[in-house]
Amino acid sequence: MAGTDDVAERERVEMLFTALGADRLEEFVSGCSERLLITMRGSGAASTILSRAQLPEWWEGFRSLTEGSLRSDVVLTMTSGAAHVVALRHTFVLDGRPRRYETINSCTFRQGSIASWFSRPLDLHGYAEAWGIRPAPTTMTVRTGGRVGGPLVRGTDRN
Repeated sequence: MAGTDDVAERERVEMLFTALGADRLEEFVSGCSERLLITMRGSGAASTILSRAQLPEWWEGFRSLTEGSLRSDVVLTMTSGAAHVVALRHTFVLDGRPRRYETINSCTFRQGSIASWFSRPLDLHGYAEAWGIRPAPTTMTVRTGGRVGGPLVRGTDRN
């Protein structure tokens, strides 16, 4: 059973992400450590790494892609060991069409503040479709015998 501190942290994390989704960025940032490290993943293999100081500029750019129509809602918050997991649903209008995708966000809390935040789409293809971009080819490592082979690329025409 989760301890009182875990419940208080989970409620605080939910409140902070609710503030972020409501475009109350200052409230969200005030609940983050000065040394916050953010790692965001999109549909490609590379991640974007941000500091707390870079968050406002990134958030504004993210919102501007949707011409201000972005809405992010907390769907689920739970505690898993030392991490808090937050599922967010993002909805917006792009090219006159409603779009939607979900992200899974994992945060660690240190001394009452979010110290790290990792985010990735729940469905990489759904994310790419929502943004109107071509998804990156899926790769997976193939294990053969006792050795690891090269990546197996799916979703590309190899003829």
